[in-house]
Amino acid sequence: MAHWHELTRIRGVLARYSKNNQAKQSISRSLENPEIFEAHFERKESEERTEYPDGWVQLWPIEPITASTPQEAADKALSLLEVVADKSREELLEQRDFPIPIRRKKVREVQSSTHRASAWLIKHSETRYEVRYFGDVVGSDEEGWLLSISEVEGMPVPLGFQMFTLADSLQDAEQIAISELERIVSNGDIKNQ
Repeated sequence: MAHWHELTRIRGVLARYSKNNQAKQSISRSLENPEIFEAHFERKESEERTEYPDGWVQLWPIEPITASTPQEAADKALSLLEVVADKSREELLEQRDFPIPIRRKKVREVQSSTHRASAWLIKHSETRYEVRYFGDVVGSDEEGWLLSISEVEGMPVPLGFQMFTLADSLQDAEQIAISELERIVSNGDIKNQ
């Protein structure tokens, strides 16, 4: 079975929109230093209705806006949001290409036979599939929580990180999903059927 696990930092993005909804301020962890949060902007350039990010540009302050917390970076960058939206100070910004988005598509779902949990098999490409787990947690009225697989041998999950399960075929993704889903529900934290 060709599958593997990858650790990825939980990145998250703090976003605010301009008054006219044509620009967005985004705060995320710096790629160079994950302890620093950095601000950049996105602006809609096209009048056509297109799927995001088509028709949008990414704008980065020439003088980087960074901080040790996301809220601090957001507050520092707020004064530029409307300036970006009305295009009045373009000299303060550098336009960059959007990273090519991964087009993910849910192609199959595997249900637990004993618990209210499932595994989604998500296609990234012909040779890359991701498995995500969801379930109803005991003691919660909310449904469909994103569940994590427990630590994989030799790969502890540090605080602020998340473990992903990946496979190189749909069949391999389905096999590991069945195995890991069984392990997840055996912890007793998921509601029975």
